Amino acid sequence: MEDVAPPLKLSLYICEGLKNGYSLRYLLQQKEGLLSCRYVELVRQLVFHFDQGIDYRPILLSEKSPYRRSQMELILIGLQGEPILLNLEELQMEIEEACNDEIEKSLKVLPFLLLGPTLIFLIPAYLLILFGPIISHFISGVVK
Repeated sequence: MEDVAPPLKLSLYICEGLKNGYSLRYLLQQKEGLLSCRYVELVRQLVFHFDQGIDYRPILLSEKSPYRRSQMELILIGLQGEPILLNLEELQMEIEEACNDEIEKSLKVLPFLLLGPTLIFLIPAYLLILFGPIISHFISGVVK
């Protein structure tokens, strides 16, 4: 299962590594520090295509999220030797805000999604509690 925000985790990992003096290429080649998900594999594929001189634009365009695409473009800029730490930290803050907005939006819809199962399962139970004794009394009166 994919995490909520793989770009955020990747950004945190890269920022921490760059602050500790590691190169971007070294950080992206590490297996144990990076999470294992489709997005990270896509970034590794992008780096491979970039290193081999293969056209990497289809990989960039395959990503629908503007945050993921921006992060990939920043990684490419960093692989060309440009400093990206400040830009990556700014993007990280934007990704955090987008994640918070997405969580808030999901939380606003959640009560309406739970209304259906509540109506299906609880209302019959309440009706049994309410009308059960009346029906029981009626049936016992008819049987006698």
